[in-house]
Amino acid sequence: MPYFATFWLFLLLVIFKKAYSKLTRLIYPAGIVNLKEIDENVDEYFDSLKEKARVFIVSEEKRCRENLQFSILTDKAYSTLQEMLIKQTTGSKTFEMKKSAQIQGCFSYDILANPFYQEAF
Repeated sequence: MPYFATFWLFLLLVIFKKAYSKLTRLIYPAGIVNLKEIDENVDEYFDSLKEKARVFIVSEEKRCRENLQFSILTDKAYSTLQEMLIKQTTGSKTFEMKKSAQIQGCFSYDILANPFYQEAF
């Protein structure tokens, strides 16, 4: 029975797509957001990471390289991130946190590299 109802609902939506779209825009005037118009003022990936995220990425990469003999980051990205972290922790005047938006929440799509996931389990 659920398949039968789902089939008819899908068929009606396909047939009356334009009417459904107009009705949706009446209820929700913003409609579908055009992604080209969004400017979140987020800087380069490494510049927009928080210090905790940088420390986590560097320590994870170091552990992978030393213990598991493989790397997640390229050598250039790893050295850049290490330099940023060293300048940041030593208080170097050449390193300044940019005032752009920082990445909120999880900084990686890799669920095993997610510290929130690791703390939960």
